[in-house]
Amino acid sequence: MKTGRNLQEVLVELNRQNQAKQDFISPAQGMHLREDGHTFEINHLTTNQQEVFGTTSLFHRQVASALGIPAKYYDLMQKEKPELLAENVNSWFADKPSSYMVRSMDYGAGQVARALLSERYRRIDNMEIATAVLPLFAGNDQYEVMSCEVTENRLYLKVVNHRLEMEVRKGDIVQAGVMISNSEVGLGAVSIQPLVYRLVCTNGMVVNDGRTPSSCGPSGKGGGGQLHAVFGRDDGSGGQGISFEAA
Repeated sequence: MKTGRNLQEVLVELNRQNQAKQDFISPAQGMHLREDGHTFEINHLTTNQQEVFGTTSLFHRQVASALGIPAKYYDLMQKEKPELLAENVNSWFADKPSSYMVRSMDYGAGQVARALLSERYRRIDNMEIATAVLPLFAGNDQYEVMSCEVTENRLYLKVVNHRLEMEVRKGDIVQAGVMISNSEVGLGAVSIQPLVYRLVCTNGMVVNDGRTPSSCGPSGKGGGGQLHAVFGRDDGSGGQGISFEAA
């Protein structure tokens, strides 16, 4: 099993990210890609207020998807003719009657647009997952975080319950746990899956039991059955953002 960072390091990073991120909701007509093909703007339609962002590759992939521009053509324009990409993107945004959510993060050199999502996207942030889950087993030797990591796009957390143990064959002992994952940038709903931890090779296998994992996404409500089975109860919460809606 890959261990990633230790739990304290992940919590420090989650706290840093929580303080560095902002969300903006804006009509498509207020969105603009500059001719360098990388710098993105949100302009308030009735004031001079403006937000300027760097961008990630995922953000551009989501822009291409939202506007119906083929990914290969989008990438070609960005590389060879960024001014043509800007013309295409801005023209299609200008014709869109809908609004979008831009999720941004300051990585140390200013805000970076990291996701373009529906304005109705249900935000469940990584810190919310951590504050809901970690108190369930904090200070209890029965539970152990075997692996955890937070990346630019995902949070992973693998937890084992040492009391839920059985010997599947002589000398081959397994323990039960859960793998919890989340993406703040639209790469998957909150997922809670059964985990089998094999002691003989310190390996963690995610069990595919034929059921949909407990999840929570853009418009659905999440379940906590797997958490309840391993930890005894479940929890959850919501999020906040900044609106750029025209008055």
